[in-house]
Amino acid sequence: MRAFLSSLAAIAVLGTGGAALGASCEKTSPPGTAAVIELYTSEGCSSCPPADRWLSSAARQYAQAGMVPLAFHVDYWDYIGWKDEYAKAAYSQRQHDVAAWMVVTTGAGRTPPSSAISTN
Repeated sequence: MRAFLSSLAAIAVLGTGGAALGASCEKTSPPGTAAVIELYTSEGCSSCPPADRWLSSAARQYAQAGMVPLAFHVDYWDYIGWKDEYAKAAYSQRQHDVAAWMVVTTGAGRTPPSSAISTN
């Protein structure tokens, strides 16, 4: 079945004279921009509730300015004993990936306070 679908896809591309291979996609952004603020938080972290309150307050204060607040509940605080019901390993991995990207692009070894309040 896979071979059939691959052959069918190849025929479809060749049948267009290869035009599909050279097709381009262009998109321009609207004039406005949005600031995306990422907070890595946990119900089991003692310093996270103030950061959660700050994010909620900032979201209300800057809603009209286009701020997009995102809170990612990480699971690496669960070992302390308070399991965060909202935590996901994927969010912990996301924070790790962002931190690694920051090392490559800026030399910073951690996610910066402007994009993540709780890091470890």
